[in-house]
Parts: sequence; structure tokens; C-alpha cells
Amino acid sequence: MIEVGKIVPLSVTVRTAGGALVDPVGGVPSVVLTVTLPDGSISTPTVTRTSFGLFAASFVTTMAGVHSYRWVVTDPTNGNVFGPEPFVVEDNTYIPFVGLDEQLTFMAARTVITSVEKLEELRGFLRVACGAVELDTGRKISVQTVTRTINGGAVAAVLPGPVISMTSVTESGVLLSPSAYVLDTSVGILYRGTSTAPRAFTSGIQNVALVYRAGTLNPHPVLRKVAKNGAQRMWQGAQQMPHPAMDDLDVEEQVRVGALTPLEYSAYQKLKVGGFA
Repeated sequence: MIEVGKIVPLSVTVRTAGGALVDPVGGVPSVVLTVTLPDGSISTPTVTRTSFGLFAASFVTTMAGVHSYRWVVTDPTNGNVFGPEPFVVEDNTYIPFVGLDEQLTFMAARTVITSVEKLEELRGFLRVACGAVELDTGRKISVQTVTRTINGGAVAAVLPGPVISMTSVTESGVLLSPSAYVLDTSVGILYRGTSTAPRAFTSGIQNVALVYRAGTLNPHPVLRKVAKNGAQRMWQGAQQMPHPAMDDLDVEEQVRVGALTPLEYSAYQKLKVGGFA
């Protein structure tokens, strides 16, 4: 898993038409790497020759989203283009509501999953599983900062939640005092004005910027169990061999162990939008 701020190592192997390693006639300047960021901007990291026919570069990530990279080798006899190839940079501000240590204990895998690479892989599955539970239930569970821009003119704004607190409200470029709005956390609605003197946000298109904290301070155990089951099954599906702790179970039993019980499934359905966290 690649997060914002991490360095992505990229490399290319230059070969002749017959498949033999070769150095371009022009040397390093003949090998160019371009990285296209999610916003369309282009980066050209410095390329170095690591060995005969092998070239590498390091790209420092600065934003989340899908990136692509492309190697271009300009050589009269061995010129070639490699790519574009994509890679995804994750937003490191999202913190799953199930921790890595908790997941290792849940899977009885503390002595099985020990390498940095495998721990990172499991951590990535936890992000996916927790995010999937949030999408499925239609609520934010992991506590996170949300930035949203809305049109002015209305008396209130509905915020996807659960909403914990407002960080700031900016109206047409002016930062409002907390006394200039009222937040009803029980339903996730922000009102302009006061409780006794409501008023509308200043009219405009996308002129009201809202920053708030959303999520669940104490996620329900069923939500956490669903996420842990999901991460465990993702892990099992990604390995060439079954989980060592389940080697003595047949396929049907492995599926049953990784699934929810009818009671858990029923509770999970009730925790979707309209229920409680």
C-alpha cells in the first residue's frame, strides 16, 4: 500500500529486439520517466543507471489518487516506450476503526504474519474492509475530517454523518464565528444563525465551505466484527495457501468461519442508515 508522502521506486529494463540487455547509446539522458498525477500535472523524476541496461528513479508522492508512469527510451537502435502503468496512492488521513494488532489477534496470526511487507498488506485490507462497511451502511464510522462546499441561500445544510463537531464554516470567503451557526448532531444538520434567530446562508454557487469531524466515537461491536471478517477473508483470498490456522478445515468450514452468524448478520442490517452506531 502506497500512502501520501511515501517514495515509490520505479525501474525499467532496456533490451534489444532480441531480448538482450543493452545500454542506450545516449546513456542516462536517453531514458526519461514521466509521472502523471491525479490532477493532470507532470513530474519527471531524476533517472539513474543501476547496472547494465537497468535504470531506476524514485517518485515522492504528494497527493492521493490514481497516478500513471511512462518510460521513454530514445535510442537510434533500441528506442522504446514502456507504459503507461498505473499505481494508486492512498489518503493517509483515513484511519480504519479496526487496528492492525486487533486484527492479528482476531486471526490468531501474530506468529504467522510478521514481515513488514505482509503486515502492510494486511493493513491495506483493513482500510478496504473498514471503508466497505462505511459504504455499505451509508455512514462514516472512522473519525475523519470532512471538507464540503455547498451552495448558499438555504437556512440549513444536511451533512453526511454521523457528525461530531464543526471545525469551521466559511461563507463567501469570510470565516464565521461559531455563534453564527447551530449544529444539530443528532440529525447532522447545520443551521445558519442562532437557535432563536435563524437566517439563510448568503446566496451564491459553491460559496459556503464546511469543515467538520464525522464518524463514530465508539463503533458498535458488530460493525467492527464485519470489518474484521472482511479483512480476514481478503487476506485468505490473496495468499497462495490457506491461512495456517485453518489448514485442518475443509473449504466449507473455512467459509463458515469467515462469515457472519445469522445473529450478527441480522444486527448488521439493523445498524445500516436509520439504525444506531
